[in-house]
Amino acid sequence: MVLSKKQIKWLKKVKSGMSEEELAVAVKNKTFLSLDRDNNLIKVEYHLDFENGWDSMAWDPKKVSLTAKGMSALDVELERRRTDIRNNLWFPIIVGFITYLLGLLTGAIFL
Repeated sequence: MVLSKKQIKWLKKVKSGMSEEELAVAVKNKTFLSLDRDNNLIKVEYHLDFENGWDSMAWDPKKVSLTAKGMSALDVELERRRTDIRNNLWFPIIVGFITYLLGLLTGAIFL
């Protein structure tokens, strides 16, 4: 499963811990909700709130946690990004520098 940058950001926030205020804002975000409902990567626990009696019943989010699937997806995605940076950034720079040095030495020897 390939996760978007927004999904990874939300998973990192959930892993580090969220306050109830942050969670109240997060449950209004469709990317956050897709992690809960569609992908089952996080689990949001709701509390039934009766502030003004039965007529004003509301579900308040109280706690959020990563599921086992969410934890493994986050770990795989972070490792994939580290590997991409290593393979697509540092490897070409190092190979280019070594090629430059070899070319410089070869040119100096045969001139």
